[in-house]
Amino acid sequence: NSARSNRFFSSCGITESVAGCVIPASAEADPSTSRDVKTFMPPTNARGDVARSILYMALRYDGDAFNEADLTITDCPDDNPSQTEMAFLSQMLQWHMDDPPSPKEIQRNENICTHYQGNRNPFVDMPDLVAYYYGQPRTSLGDGLGYDCSTPNPPGPPMPEFAPTVAPTSIPVNDPTTGGTCKGLTAGDVMITGFRSDSPDTV
Repeated sequence: NSARSNRFFSSCGITESVAGCVIPASAEADPSTSRDVKTFMPPTNARGDVARSILYMALRYDGDAFNEADLTITDCPDDNPSQTEMAFLSQMLQWHMDDPPSPKEIQRNENICTHYQGNRNPFVDMPDLVAYYYGQPRTSLGDGLGYDCSTPNPPGPPMPEFAPTVAPTSIPVNDPTTGGTCKGLTAGDVMITGFRSDSPDTV
């Protein structure tokens, strides 16, 4: 945490010249980490986890609830990292593709839902949803030049048509004895219903 401080999650060379990149990010950090004045890159095997967490939080926390921050993810954030802007969108999309969900991350997602928060990260259970929702990563303009945000990110593939459920899903009860499913539902039930609602945690 001290190495990252409040830097944006990103590889070096996006907002600052790659010549200023520090590798590893600190003396005790993993050799695959790096940082510059404004960005921090976590270890290779953690980048997808970080990306999916941030992509989910940007989807989930939109400032609609009382005293809730509107978390955003963009390729052109403010110059100084804030509590609502934590990473470059195209970097997170690329990390998501390069480091898909591991069995450990999938199990953590299950444990969080079943034993703690009662909600899932849809991008862990259904990784293809990232491209459907956020599109594809942009290409940077060059060393330290950032991204061109005058147009949207390149679109992802068209969203497939899901077969409708036979009957509405009832509000579940948090029961850890339901045979490995979260709150009595399968992962697919939560993903389709939650992702398409204004509140992804609401089933």
